[in-house]
Amino acid sequence: MNIKVILLVLLILIFRVSDIISTHFALLNQKGLENEANLLVKFFNINSFTIFYAMEMVFAILMVLLYLYSEKRNVIFKIKAINFKEYLNFIFYKKRKISLFEFVFKTSIKNSIIVIGQITPYVVIATSTLYIINNMFVYLANSDRHYNRIYFKINDIVPFKLLIYTIPVIVLLIILFTFLFKKYKMNQISN
Repeated sequence: MNIKVILLVLLILIFRVSDIISTHFALLNQKGLENEANLLVKFFNINSFTIFYAMEMVFAILMVLLYLYSEKRNVIFKIKAINFKEYLNFIFYKKRKISLFEFVFKTSIKNSIIVIGQITPYVVIATSTLYIINNMFVYLANSDRHYNRIYFKINDIVPFKLLIYTIPVIVLLIILFTFLFKKYKMNQISN
């Protein structure tokens, strides 16, 4: 394992643990998780801090394992292609040209998992940073009336829950496109 891989694994764990700690402080004065924005908490109706923290740690370990799995199989990016579309077709469909049917129904699940695994550390770092900042705002709003007013003024302009649910998707797409385009450029061949 090289130093970059070890560093990214450590960063995944550090950022996830930091998010858990900041969530703990944000919810310090609450008895349950009813105000937690985490979709898994809402979906499974989790109201136990212990279960929530354990779930978050299991999720962090799964992200590390996904990254390590994809790191061992990153040879799929070493493709010579004439253009970016052809490069993507080779990665996700293992052929130069695809039909609409193939686009919808024949995506390589294995290669998709490898691609997601490769960008996982960067997405975790970016989204965890967003969650930590949000949790700091919530903590300050809960502990000081001045910050409480500021928090709700900002929330009136742009609801924090909207930001929490949309920014990670945008970040994921930007990182995904940037990563794949960078890999394409590294392997590009001329016409």
